[in-house]
Amino acid sequence: MKAPKNLQIAVAAQTGATSRPEPSTLGNVESGALVPLNFRVSSEFRRELKTYAATKDKAMVDILAAAIRQYIQDNP
Repeated sequence: MKAPKNLQIAVAAQTGATSRPEPSTLGNVESGALVPLNFRVSSEFRRELKTYAATKDKAMVDILAAAIRQYIQDNP
């Protein structure tokens, strides 16, 4: 499954963050723990995703995660 062409994702800077975390702190997260992943999409795309998720009785994050996993698998 490919991402829609009209999907424009921009990485959002974390509020107050002035630099990237030190690599040594990135490994301190428990395996399997959920961590934030912030990005911006158009309001139209969000509405479309939210509507689709509601009709499938799924969480938006689950749909996005599945789509990203599929994209990575299809584009090694």
